[in-house]
Amino acid sequence: MSRTAKTARKAPPNEDAPGDDLETAKGVAKEVSAAKEKAKKTKPEEEISVAPQERRKIERPTKDKKRKRDDSDAAETAPPRPNAVMYVGHIPHGFYEEQMKDFFSQFGKVTRLRLSRNKKTGKSKHYAFIEFRYPEVAEIAAESMNNYLMFGKILQCHVMKPEEVHANTFVGANRVFKEVPWQKINREIHNKELTYEEEVNRTQRLLKREEKRRERIKAAGIDYEFEGHSAYVVNDKKGHKRFD
Repeated sequence: MSRTAKTARKAPPNEDAPGDDLETAKGVAKEVSAAKEKAKKTKPEEEISVAPQERRKIERPTKDKKRKRDDSDAAETAPPRPNAVMYVGHIPHGFYEEQMKDFFSQFGKVTRLRLSRNKKTGKSKHYAFIEFRYPEVAEIAAESMNNYLMFGKILQCHVMKPEEVHANTFVGANRVFKEVPWQKINREIHNKELTYEEEVNRTQRLLKREEKRRERIKAAGIDYEFEGHSAYVVNDKKGHKRFD
């Protein structure tokens, strides 16, 4: 071989091609299909929802519970991948972000996931949006998991059309949900010690509300008198009405 001959260089891997992810997704799809067939042959009273090895994957907690803020912001603003977003409905209780990310990663790389939750209570609304790296993997996952029995619920899965995925679909995606202790917050607000101005304003509000109630009773033709808040209010040194 001539010294001037150059060795052939390997072509760089194509990141846009599914490659190994597609083969992995097909393998998981076969296992899911086998589980569905087994569930059909089972007696109605013997409910089979998830295979034991899959149940362990769902219940296993994610080791890395922390998410970087910049990664979450990037996940929210990034444009969705065409035909790679899957809708999942009828999600059972206890199947939340960590469990869903761990479970659906069996099919392939999950880039974004958002479970819809109630803004006040934080409870799950039982539907979510999952974006895979490759559209082919999303198609296999949706076809395999549609009508899949999991913890007493039949999942409804389908790949969303590009026009169905709006800009706010993944707002709050890839973030660990933290429950807000609303009862504790409201209790602390209610029980906190009021300042002088706050106490005077509260007393005035109560007296005005009570006066309107007396006027409504009188307008209804009812002859009724009651002590109310005014019986326990005195004038302080500054001339403001406060409770004794």
